[in-house]
Amino acid sequence: METKGLFLIGAVLVGGYLAITTLKDVDLAGVVVDAPGGLKVANNTPRKADSVPEDFLKETPYWVNAEGPVAAHETRPAVFVTDAIPGWRPADKREVVGTIQLINPSRNCSMPAPVVGARVANLFVRHPRQEAGLWSFAEAEVLKSVRKWYDGIRNSEAGKSPRLPGPTASHEFKVHDVAVTETDRPVHLVLRNAAAGNVLYNIHLAPGARVAGVSMLGGEANAVANLPRGTPVAAMDDATLRACGATQVFARSVNFVLEAEIKADKLTGEREEKARAEAAAKIAGFNDWFEAQFGINADETLFGLAFGNVSLVGPMPTDPDQAPAYAPLADAYVVAQTERFFKVAGLHEWPKAYMAEVQQAGTMLAGGDPLTVVKPEFYTTEW
Repeated sequence: METKGLFLIGAVLVGGYLAITTLKDVDLAGVVVDAPGGLKVANNTPRKADSVPEDFLKETPYWVNAEGPVAAHETRPAVFVTDAIPGWRPADKREVVGTIQLINPSRNCSMPAPVVGARVANLFVRHPRQEAGLWSFAEAEVLKSVRKWYDGIRNSEAGKSPRLPGPTASHEFKVHDVAVTETDRPVHLVLRNAAAGNVLYNIHLAPGARVAGVSMLGGEANAVANLPRGTPVAAMDDATLRACGATQVFARSVNFVLEAEIKADKLTGEREEKARAEAAAKIAGFNDWFEAQFGINADETLFGLAFGNVSLVGPMPTDPDQAPAYAPLADAYVVAQTERFFKVAGLHEWPKAYMAEVQQAGTMLAGGDPLTVVKPEFYTTEW
């Protein structure tokens, strides 16, 4: 089996500031891991010969959903995935990435501006389903699992040990592929995480296409793969956006919820006026912040498909030689903004790696083995 080296870099100048992070409890320098074998091939959903991309879209009050092999596009409702990226296949969590560059999220309410003349692509990702062998989670989640473990110990029968709590699906990075075919000018990607978890954006470049910068917004942890090294990458999570008065909102969703409550007579009179004003303020607040950072209106330029696997930035490829080549995650260069804990396929076994953190934290907080400390075999009244 072929082997690949997996390395992590701890400091990098990104978007004009120095981001220094460390990977908890493991030194990646020089670690060699086995590459995965037997990766699955493209899962191209069968379609009728006369079908069009729009056949696989479902309109909802909140979003437009992708219900088949289609990709989001800036100027049309959708395109077929394999037209955007010939040879596309779903990502596989057994693929071991090559180099991981960790960056800190921005905390000063501003993002690096796109380079002059760059085309800004404003795309959102919601409910991605492809899997990646990367996981990230916060201390608060570990402590929540510790409490659950303690409760299980207290409520367990004598002589029985409860199973350690496992992770949630939101800890895993889910993959969204972004094909870039724009060659007339550089592209600045604004990648907006509207998912309920972590997102890894995998970039596929057509010949001559250039990404001048990447801004990742929303969520708690985000990553981008297969960019040329040295491409500026910056990130701002949901918590910072809220603190900056720029909570990420989507006008379509906000307005639908508002009108539904008004229609159901849940909001009338002054309450309706107040709700409308608050909704407008939220939408305007994010739009004003977004335009100040990237020079475009957040709502008017937004594109994306819920449950979609792929987005296309630029024209549809007409010449096979000018189409993006599929870039796998195996041995890829990844820039990641993570939470406190970060686990990597090839170095950590999942979900055991999460459960080990819960056990370690629970043992430390209990001051000994929780199975005896949290629920002693006997109690004494002697002082």
